[in-house]
Amino acid sequence: MIDYYWANFQASTDFRVGEAVKHLRTMNLPVVAMYKPSAERHREEQNTIDLLHDAGTHLLNDLPSYDYRTATDAVERIRVQEFMDGLIAAADGSRD
Repeated sequence: MIDYYWANFQASTDFRVGEAVKHLRTMNLPVVAMYKPSAERHREEQNTIDLLHDAGTHLLNDLPSYDYRTATDAVERIRVQEFMDGLIAAADGSRD
């Protein structure tokens, strides 16, 4: 979890998750992290992703990655924020 906190741009997943959390917090939205021990974490993670996709859920890891050597943190930060804004708007629309 500390890697997400630091949101190191050279580690795209850490950066995207960290920036997504920062963005949600600026909007006073709750962020909850849960941990579940597993002997087969990769298989269980993929099963969870598949179930969420089957339910029509968009995930942050659907956002294409970037090459830190050619991308800029400002552009990638905006991409993450826009992605999160889209998720929030879709969730708000589903509550109508």
